[in-house]
Amino acid sequence: MRRKYLQEHKKWLLIIIASIIFCLGLLVYRPVQDDDLPEELFIDEKESETNREEDITHTIIVDIKGAVMNPGVYEVVNDARVVDGIQMAGGFKEKADESQINLAQKLVDEMVIFVPEEGEVLIEQSFKENGGKININRTDVEDLQQLSGIGPSKAKAIVDYRDQNGEFKNIESILDVAGIGEGTFSKIQDEITVR
Repeated sequence: MRRKYLQEHKKWLLIIIASIIFCLGLLVYRPVQDDDLPEELFIDEKESETNREEDITHTIIVDIKGAVMNPGVYEVVNDARVVDGIQMAGGFKEKADESQINLAQKLVDEMVIFVPEEGEVLIEQSFKENGGKININRTDVEDLQQLSGIGPSKAKAIVDYRDQNGEFKNIESILDVAGIGEGTFSKIQDEITVR
């Protein structure tokens, strides 16, 4: 009896089975709608704009003086070196004393580069700038020891940290130096600058 029933309704059973397979296929292979995507796949427009801004190269302004072909104020990329600034200024004059210039030093905004002529003594810029504050991005161990509570070992630690990690972004960054805590920082915060 089953066989007879199956043979009589074989056509309808095949149509039902084919319909079920077709519906399952639609569910599995249907086009993906935006509503079905996880939120992580969508990039927030604000994030996208932020990423675009980060891709833009920031520039800084430096003043190049002395024995260069074209002294003046130049706009350079943020990670440029002194050698790049000198090249922008047309290179050294014939009389320039290149041995007194650190060509590998990174440029920073508002920096002045003075190229002396041969026989001319390069006068070191005073590192006490900006109302008597010491620029912790430019000074050496001796000048750092002028700060309240900073001895030779802390001064060396500051210079070593700067050499390994790059310039301090703000005065609070000095807290990242081993041996400089809140107490020391409170003593020197009014005596230091990063510009």
